[in-house]
Amino acid sequence: MAFCLAELHLWSTKSSLQVKANPLEHHYYNEKLHFCEARGYSWTPSNRRPEKLRDSLKEFEVLLSSGVLVTLTLNGPQLEQVFIDRTLVGRLPANTVADAVLSDRLILLSFLEQSQVAAVYLNPKNQETPETGRRTDKLSPSEIKMVSVEVSGRGGRRLSRRLALNRLQDVALCWWDSEEPSEELWPWTPTNTHRNNLVLLSCSPAEGLKVLGSLQSEGNPLDCRFSLLQPYQLLTVELPGSREGFWADSCVYECSRGRLHRLSSTRIPLTSRPVSCSRHPSESSLLLGLSDSSLVLFDQRRGVSLLASCPVPPTLLAWHPAGAVVVVGGEQGELMCFDVGLAPVRMALVAEDEAPAETLRLADHLRSGGGLEGLWWAAGLEANVLMLAFHWGPLAALRFRLGALTGGLVGLGEMLQQRLRCGQVREALGVLEAMDWSIMGDECHRGLSSITNHLLRLELNAERE
Repeated sequence: MAFCLAELHLWSTKSSLQVKANPLEHHYYNEKLHFCEARGYSWTPSNRRPEKLRDSLKEFEVLLSSGVLVTLTLNGPQLEQVFIDRTLVGRLPANTVADAVLSDRLILLSFLEQSQVAAVYLNPKNQETPETGRRTDKLSPSEIKMVSVEVSGRGGRRLSRRLALNRLQDVALCWWDSEEPSEELWPWTPTNTHRNNLVLLSCSPAEGLKVLGSLQSEGNPLDCRFSLLQPYQLLTVELPGSREGFWADSCVYECSRGRLHRLSSTRIPLTSRPVSCSRHPSESSLLLGLSDSSLVLFDQRRGVSLLASCPVPPTLLAWHPAGAVVVVGGEQGELMCFDVGLAPVRMALVAEDEAPAETLRLADHLRSGGGLEGLWWAAGLEANVLMLAFHWGPLAALRFRLGALTGGLVGLGEMLQQRLRCGQVREALGVLEAMDWSIMGDECHRGLSSITNHLLRLELNAERE
């Protein structure tokens, strides 16, 4: 049966890790000196200037205040630098940052207490260097430009306002759940403008930050993001009211002449309420995690849904950039991996005796009462590192050992061939069914030929015929 080998890297100066007697599957500072150093890993964080990795890591674990910018530099799964910048502390319109988007040109921030969005425009010398892809200098108050605008008539109401920035970095969106509970009461009778929960912003350096328009979504938005293929199209997932039933609307809006126009809406019937969602990197399908511990993959090209059970409550979803596998995370630190056909992919940590299982339980390796908060794949089709963030817990990275047979890749073609090597024909057919013949016809034909040749080598029976 096909499975993935992985290494679990945990970075912490606290004693919250649970290291086994023979822990080949994860690396731990202050242990295994010769084993780690011989393979280029750190035995203990370096404290040499100017990086001072040890002190920075310790400070990062205990302090992350409002407006503090933290940059982590990785070399594969190895932590090289923690860069902490407090330039924005005390200069923001409010105390609590609800959401932030960092790019190479600007920083967008929304706030919990104030209905404002702030933009920090970066001087070219503060932008990321092309060689390293990270900022090398702290922000200077004299070299940054900060602008803020009001985004809603609901001033003073504590809302978790979210942000999205398009690929060209000239248009942004501020959005929130229209049914989010709030302790404050309306001081007046709300109008349609006050109920708008999608606010379109212009953030180009020439025009500055300004509100272009606003709109009220028909449902409660679960996710809003700009298309990577069409930078002026907005993709949303909207849910009905709490008593209206179980479905999700996949909607497409267009940003034209400073306004949002709804182009299309596709209703997806569901068995329970969605708690998470993630779009496929090709934007051809939508994965929904439901409250009854199941997954629904909706193929927008064919208009069909694929249902699969998931023992882990799917609160976090993260597609690999190549689109062949998705990692599902639960709040208690459980991880599962599925291929694009929603067939489970077993995982095992590197050890003398691997024990592949459908669920990887991170609680066996660390004590973190806050639970898993985020999953992020490294960029690029060849990515093999998954970043993990825990609430009140350490930083972690899961590095997948993809092997020589797949060329270190985990694309659709590689996943199909790996399924066939393990004799999993049905799972290989599921991968083939998810492939798009219109844009990857050659790879689809190779996959179909491989499946046919594999079946012809086997003894024919009623099922194989």
